[in-house]
Amino acid sequence: YRNTTINLKAGYWIDERNRIEAGYHDINAFNHYDGSDPLTYAMDPNSIERSDFRQRSGYVSYHYLIADHTIETTLSQSNFTKKNLDATWGLNDYEGKTPSAEIKDTWKYADNSHMVLGTSYEKRELNYTSIGDSEKERDEHSKALFFNNTNRFGNIVLNEALRYDSFSAFDDKATGKIGVKYLVNDQCDVYANYATAYKTPSMLDMINPWGTANFTLKPETIQSFNAGIRYAGFNMNFFRNEIEDLIGWVGYGNVNIDGTSVFKGVELSYEHQLFQTLLAGANYTYVDAKDKNDARLPNVPRYQTTLYTTYMPVKQVAWTLNGTYVGSRQDGFTTHETGNYFVANTKMTYHIDKTWDVYVKVNNLFDRYYQTVYGYASAERSYYAGVEARF
Repeated sequence: YRNTTINLKAGYWIDERNRIEAGYHDINAFNHYDGSDPLTYAMDPNSIERSDFRQRSGYVSYHYLIADHTIETTLSQSNFTKKNLDATWGLNDYEGKTPSAEIKDTWKYADNSHMVLGTSYEKRELNYTSIGDSEKERDEHSKALFFNNTNRFGNIVLNEALRYDSFSAFDDKATGKIGVKYLVNDQCDVYANYATAYKTPSMLDMINPWGTANFTLKPETIQSFNAGIRYAGFNMNFFRNEIEDLIGWVGYGNVNIDGTSVFKGVELSYEHQLFQTLLAGANYTYVDAKDKNDARLPNVPRYQTTLYTTYMPVKQVAWTLNGTYVGSRQDGFTTHETGNYFVANTKMTYHIDKTWDVYVKVNNLFDRYYQTVYGYASAERSYYAGVEARF
């Protein structure tokens, strides 16, 4: 596996009211992988298959400040191509692009109140070829209007949001959110939120470069609720998400899981500055994910824990160490267990000046063998060195 990634970002204040930003992201990857039988989907460890992938995306954004308004206009586009060089079944290659535009106005209409109004447009174009078939095209687009309002009354903060999406390939939908937060003091607050969402399948969800295409996928309809408390560096959040027509992997492709699937659980996190030179933290997530028949959903770890620390012996040097334990998780295709493992990473960064950083890092520090998808091993101990520049 070879991957070359380039990230560029720049911003410039023309004057006190006008700012322009631009960014570019480029991924160029070449991959060797095991093929599989088109009838049984059994993996063939002796096969030699290759894929070539390229994704380029960029944006330009203009900010204009006038009175109590900040008006932001953003244009962006993402282009992607993939060629399965040795494929004998399924998808041979695909090429797509996604141009989009958004304009929004953030209006501070009172000392403790602000509102965001905006509209967006996105177009999705895809050309693809399956083995033994001619090239096909798929085009779709969407438009949206959105509104977000936040008010503070004493120790109470209220937030409301509305969004309306119009799709060329799916039903139109209105969604919203309402939230409340009570500020107990400077270090403590309690909060609760209720929201609805509508998640349409992406083109890659439908075309599925890794198996069987499914262009009859329906959008997910989502209701979510969460409530929690924050105190100093501690946060506890309870959540419940109900998803109708959840998109999931069954067999060798994506399908809508019938009925309403429920994800419920708790998130705990804590971060503390132990000394002036040492920061440490931890987080824990427990998820009970089940379908309409109360059966456990695959590919979702029941619990996950992360520990991390950053040590700065001198101002120019930062040493980071983190480790994650993934609990029980069942593969969606083979029903094999793919969880119950611990992976650690470390990174050392030297800050040369305000522009330049150099770093070395090691991923999978203890060379742990694990699989997030059964049959596909993750990278062994890996070494990296790099340079970061900020202008």
